[in-house]
Amino acid sequence: MEEIFCRTRTVANATYFAAMTEILGVNSIAEDLLRDTSLVRLVKEKFKLILFTWYEKIRKSRVLKIFI
Repeated sequence: MEEIFCRTRTVANATYFAAMTEILGVNSIAEDLLRDTSLVRLVKEKFKLILFTWYEKIRKSRVLKIFI
């Protein structure tokens, strides 16, 4: 069962899995992406995937700009 969840354990793993299986995008809590903003570029620029994220803090405009 552990192998099943390793593909979604991190944003990077989820991104590589989505790209490999031709899924349209990944879903992540914004807190993880705020800790490492290079993950946003990995998802959106390198693999051209859709990034769905949520978290109360992203309502602040300066934080929201990171995800757009």
